[in-house]
Amino acid sequence: MVTLDNFIGNEDLKTLLKIETLAAKTKNRALPHTLLKGPAGCGKTTLAEAIAREFGTKPLALTPNTARKTELLRKFFLDMPDDGYDEEGNIVGRIQPQVVFIDECHQLSLAAQENLGIAMHDWKLPVRVDGRDEFEWVPRFCLIGATTLPGKLSKPFRDRFKIQAQFETYTHEEAVNIVRLHARNEGLQLGDGVADAVAKRSRGVARLIVRFLERLSAAAVVAAKDRPEARGVITQQLTEKVFKDFLKVDDRGLTTTDVKILKQLHKLEDAVGLDTLATVVNEDKSTVEQEVEPYLVQEGLIARTKRGRLITDEGRRYLFSEGYIQKAPVSGRGGRVIGAAKNE
Repeated sequence: MVTLDNFIGNEDLKTLLKIETLAAKTKNRALPHTLLKGPAGCGKTTLAEAIAREFGTKPLALTPNTARKTELLRKFFLDMPDDGYDEEGNIVGRIQPQVVFIDECHQLSLAAQENLGIAMHDWKLPVRVDGRDEFEWVPRFCLIGATTLPGKLSKPFRDRFKIQAQFETYTHEEAVNIVRLHARNEGLQLGDGVADAVAKRSRGVARLIVRFLERLSAAAVVAAKDRPEARGVITQQLTEKVFKDFLKVDDRGLTTTDVKILKQLHKLEDAVGLDTLATVVNEDKSTVEQEVEPYLVQEGLIARTKRGRLITDEGRRYLFSEGYIQKAPVSGRGGRVIGAAKNE
């Protein structure tokens, strides 16, 4: 179980949240609304769960689609515990502030952002009753929004979040610690080098670490066969085999999808648009833009330009080292690189 104490990474944010949590409990109020920004799979949802545990609750999930519908949003707040309030919503006793979590909150409609913004600030929700526009009080809550695209939020709504934090991918050391923590929580025994092998393929993304360990755990059960005591043991040999033969993730963290993109860019030798890349790898554009492309850019394998995406010298060196092109890349004038593609 992840708590603020054992959550890995974002140390400054954790310290701030611990201070704010203690203050909220002492003053009998909700934690300030918090906006978590950053790449997918980097622990934003896990942190929201850890924050809720500090208040003895679980986060209440609110989807952008539910928030868009006034009646559903009203019911969402009516279902919250209202102990400690009088009939007008004033605090008269000990309250149980709820933690509301909205993933991909940039998908909220402008109307939903406006209504939630009022509730976040005034603890009142605009509703329509018997043909009249009225306000109903809502219990105190902390809204935690997670987003990969904070720029799509309206400024008034974004300003309602008093705590805002930028998440980044984890360092290798942090990723190793996450592997070990998750393995311990799942009762898995990791052989020498396994944590490092998983971490270096994870791209620094916690969600991938969890996914990899799930596959390795299943493979360990099969490999153990009639040895129940070994079903939770993951060896280095098993790890390498699973990554190579089943997950098809190399030791740099690149997948078959990544390689397809690099080979296509190498073949065309010109800037390529996002729509074309998505078609080549048979993925939707948002997946390529938010989950695939950032790592290739981070690793220096491709570059974004105004005209589109280009493969870099480093990208071609990777293709050559893995045998995907037959000639070593040579930098030409303007950084253009020449290399013959391997026939398939």
